[in-house]
Amino acid sequence: MEDVSHFVDFARKFKAMELMKKVKPEAVKDFYGLQGFDDGGRHFYANINDSILRARIFNINDSKKKLLTLTDTPAKNDEIHYPFEVVFLNVEFTKEELAYLGVEIDCERIIGIMAREGKLIHEGKEVGKDLNMTMLSKQGNDYWFDTFNKNPNLDEDFQKKYEGVNTNVMENPTTDKKARDFVHKFFLNFINFLNNPEIEYTEHKRSEGNIRRKLKQGKVIIPATCSIKVSGKLKVYLDEIEHGNCFQYSHRFWVRGHFRDLVADRYIHKKRIWIFPFIKGHEDKPLIEKVYNVEFENGN
Repeated sequence: MEDVSHFVDFARKFKAMELMKKVKPEAVKDFYGLQGFDDGGRHFYANINDSILRARIFNINDSKKKLLTLTDTPAKNDEIHYPFEVVFLNVEFTKEELAYLGVEIDCERIIGIMAREGKLIHEGKEVGKDLNMTMLSKQGNDYWFDTFNKNPNLDEDFQKKYEGVNTNVMENPTTDKKARDFVHKFFLNFINFLNNPEIEYTEHKRSEGNIRRKLKQGKVIIPATCSIKVSGKLKVYLDEIEHGNCFQYSHRFWVRGHFRDLVADRYIHKKRIWIFPFIKGHEDKPLIEKVYNVEFENGN
């Protein structure tokens, strides 16, 4: 059975916080005003709870985690396909391992990434879509659910109507901007990964009997999981990462991967190819850690 431990931890921590808010509200930090909610947090709770129930879970093993972390995200991601309305990445990151891979965060640990397609509303009407994300982070004994919006995409009619007017979409503040930016980039890399022609995924739904048993036992109900099948050059690459023990110290160093868009006339549709991360240096030299300074423009 596929590992879903981080999803279970995510769901349990949320239920515990939701219960604590009801029975002892003073014990739960009041961060709704910080995030721009004016309804006492009802929208915040409803959004996460609905996402937990409807998510499709993808398990991210160590080789995929390293590959996606060591890849630079494309500047534009408006043409990629989201496989489901709600996606949960069953993955965990520690501050130490991300620092080793050249990514800096403030929190001690990130546990799970939830992402769903959101709607942009203006005067009661939908005028576009964005990416609504939630991450669970840990610092000492404190756990924090952080929800934020990214990748706003306004409808053409709305843009024409307000041409020349500042229509920037405001983002909710966050407790750890560095972690938020990393989570956003990692998820977009995952979606690009999933859109790769060498990737196939299969959805596995839980039976009604399984759901009833979980409810009776008071356990977390696990929504559908999705298994990923990798083929071709990408499979060879991931196998080398997993079995090649190539993340140790030496006199070689990692060069970050990136996506490249091919837009020449011979391509009827824009084609996105993936340049994988690679190790630079002679193979008989030991591998050294290379620290990357990661900068994000305009909070993206």
